[in-house]
Amino acid sequence: MGKAFFLIFVLMLSVTKTHAHECQLEGNTAVQISRYNSCKADLAIENMHKPASENNIEEGELLRLRDENRQLRQKLELIKRQLLDLLSVL
Repeated sequence: MGKAFFLIFVLMLSVTKTHAHECQLEGNTAVQISRYNSCKADLAIENMHKPASENNIEEGELLRLRDENRQLRQKLELIKRQLLDLLSVL
């Protein structure tokens, strides 16, 4: 019984932690907007205090994703041209 309670407790903490980083506006009352703004401010402060190495990893990942996006756009453009060529033959 104790192990089951501990497992449930650990699961609840992990779920709470993952949802803590998702700021969602749940309505348009002053209290809800204030909670949302507070959440966004907390995230901004948290990101300011990340180690420089962590920020560099994020920048590297962003550059990699931008390059991959550029390559995919080029492939898509090539496929579009090939399709247009095929349609013009018909």
